[in-house]
Amino acid sequence: MRSSSSKIPLGRGPGPGVGVAGPTDDISSLIPQVLVVLPMIPMILAVANEIRSRLSGLRKSHLTIEEVAAATGRAPYTVRTWVKQGRIRAIRVADAGPRGRLLVPREELEKLVTAGLASQLPAAAID
Repeated sequence: MRSSSSKIPLGRGPGPGVGVAGPTDDISSLIPQVLVVLPMIPMILAVANEIRSRLSGLRKSHLTIEEVAAATGRAPYTVRTWVKQGRIRAIRVADAGPRGRLLVPREELEKLVTAGLASQLPAAAID
């Protein structure tokens, strides 16, 4: 069991001299630090953009019925109905269950947007 002296009081910020400028502290001491970090911002943004472009190439080419349902805000049953009706194309892969698994090509999401069936599809999902 802890003693009451080891508890950290709630609602209190760091004490004086900890390096965080409070309302009464002088922020002029932080200016040299800001001037050191400021030139690094373009480099940080460039690295972040490179990471983003690398990750965009790692997207799956096909989505499961459940993933399409989640992206469109519909039930998996509805997405399966669209496949049966031929509104979207799907590939049956024999790996799970007696009938296999349905995989929907990513391009079919764009088809859903065009047809007005994707009520909650974010723009990033079809990029």
